[in-house]
Amino acid sequence: MRTGVAWWDEERIIWYERAAKCCSFHKELSEIILNHIDISRSVNEIGCGLGHAAEILYKRGVDISASDRDPMVIKAAQERSGLDIFSVHDAEEGIVPTPQLLMIFFGRLIDDGKLGRYLESAERIIYILSEHSGQGIDTGRKGSMETERFLREYPGIEFSSEHFMTPFPQPLESINEARHFIGKSYGEDRIDALLPFVQPSHKDYPLIFINNKKCTLFDIRRKI
Repeated sequence: MRTGVAWWDEERIIWYERAAKCCSFHKELSEIILNHIDISRSVNEIGCGLGHAAEILYKRGVDISASDRDPMVIKAAQERSGLDIFSVHDAEEGIVPTPQLLMIFFGRLIDDGKLGRYLESAERIIYILSEHSGQGIDTGRKGSMETERFLREYPGIEFSSEHFMTPFPQPLESINEARHFIGKSYGEDRIDALLPFVQPSHKDYPLIFINNKKCTLFDIRRKI
């Protein structure tokens, strides 16, 4: 799950790993992906971030390799999983030809001719877009609607789409950590607006920040 290299730091990795450990987000996400990929053919995930989905898919029998341009997250993924499927690579520098390409929260597919470049390397692209609806605020599906219009007009492809929402809450140790997390993740100007979404938790951490990810999966295939 890609974000910019400058976005990741040790603190964000700690928060993300904590959240991943305390919920079933990546398991649910991987089940949805498994409904769309051909498990008999190899998969290359680009912009994998900390690699949780790739790790689960590998353990489910998928022949998958995963890369990210940030060495920090790749090292964390390797150390956590103990797998050799992860490598440092910037997809903008080219992609090794692969039957299936996986892109989770990779940014806007419709920008800068990305789709054309990726279709030169893959027969099928599984592209998952987050609408960032987060705390239950109804933002609609502007990004997915833009992407669908773009794909309908793109020559030489066929595609299907699936909407889903799955929780990815952030466990927190204190209200001070909650304020810091919100400020760093969403901006200092949104702390007061988002603090009401920090709720008591009866699990391993005393507080939890509600985060419901509204997503769309696009299954894009070159026409034969």
